[in-house]
Order: sequence, then C-alpha cells, then structure tokens
Amino acid sequence: MKINLSGNIVWQFAYGGSVNDRLWKIKKLLDGSYVLAGDSESGISGVKTVPNYGLRDLWFIKIGGGGSVLWQQDFGSASYDYLGDILEMEDGGFMVASYSSGNITGIKTELSANIWSSCCDYGIGEGSWSDVNDTWLLRLNELGELIWDNTY
Repeated sequence: MKINLSGNIVWQFAYGGSVNDRLWKIKKLLDGSYVLAGDSESGISGVKTVPNYGLRDLWFIKIGGGGSVLWQQDFGSASYDYLGDILEMEDGGFMVASYSSGNITGIKTELSANIWSSCCDYGIGEGSWSDVNDTWLLRLNELGELIWDNTY
C-alpha cells in the first residue's frame, strides 16, 4: 500500500501465494522503484510466479512506483531460510544478509558451516536443525539473479 502525505491511499496490492508469505522489508531504490523482501512458504500460486525450494525461502519482489511487479526471485535450501536485511549496491544489485538451517539444496551452494547440521544427528531427531542456523550472504544483480552466495 502506498499512501500520500495526507494519509490517503494512492494504491494497494496484495502480493503472495497460497501459503504463508511475509514481506518484512521495503526499500526505495535509486531508480524510484521498490524492493520488497521477506520469506515465502508458497510455490507458484496467486501472484507468486517463482517456485519455492524448501520449507521457507527468501522472497524478493521489485515493484514499480505504481505497485506493479517488475520481477520476483525466490532463494532457499530444502529447510528454513530467513531474511536479515537487503541493501542496494552502487551497481543496482543487492547484498542480502540472511540465515539458513539448510545444506546444499535448492539455490544454496555451500554446505552448512554448523557441525551439527552438516555431519551429525546424534539421535536428537529430525526437528533439531530448526534451531541451528548459519549466516547466509547472497549477492544479487539488478534483476535479483544470484551472482554468488556464501555460508558462514
């Protein structure tokens, strides 16, 4: 939703698919458009046009000044991935800080840096990984496409 200085609605849109989708960040970009960033549990459905790779993925939407979708991207492992923040870079691309409980699956290209999730279960059970997360940095180009990712 965009409102003017008087508090009146200029435009409003609903973004998302058929499951839980959340947009936590909105950043106005140098070109006057906006990037919306959050997480998604939806596959392609509703107005979400990109697939989901796991239980919860990073989800980015670039919208024009009038709210129309210019592009969408979804990045994730087979597990849970959460947004920290997104920054616009000087070249029009983006740096994304996030955290992930997954290994190399989906879009994630590096093993988990956490010894518990990367090598051992020790009988704790399948659900034990959800509380163990790595820092996952992603560098995206101006279209939101992945340039590189690193896990720490």
